[in-house]
Amino acid sequence: MQTAEVEKKVKFDPYVNLGNFTPQSNGSIQFNHTRSKKPLPALIEANRNKEGNGINISVVVFIIEEFKYPTISVTQSYSISSAGTKQLQFFITYDYKEVESCNFKSYELNFDAKQEKLPEGVKLGQVDTVEVFLTDKDPIASRGTETSVRSST
Repeated sequence: MQTAEVEKKVKFDPYVNLGNFTPQSNGSIQFNHTRSKKPLPALIEANRNKEGNGINISVVVFIIEEFKYPTISVTQSYSISSAGTKQLQFFITYDYKEVESCNFKSYELNFDAKQEKLPEGVKLGQVDTVEVFLTDKDPIASRGTETSVRSST
């Protein structure tokens, strides 16, 4: 096999860029004591669409109040969960200086999972869990949260 063919096979990118978001804050939270630099856990909800072949994701992230107008990117990847089920992972990435704080703003992101780059034979309707990671581009720490995908009603 030639070197170019090997490099092509090795360079597979399993991530799907779902875009950049500049959400508006929809609330705030204040703690009595200063929180560490570690991100607060995201709140997530994942629901199948009415046809059962897609997944709608809603995520609320908490970012320090001093960071105004965040630009947040979302990337999707497929994995197998620790329980052995089909899972999508979403990486919510922002860039700001990590500082300890008491005051946080909440930002809601809504997006749809993509069929793109799933393994052959795997459909979104077969995915059982969604895991979200909140990360800084130059992180000291990141935070992950997992939820089950609910059927539409």
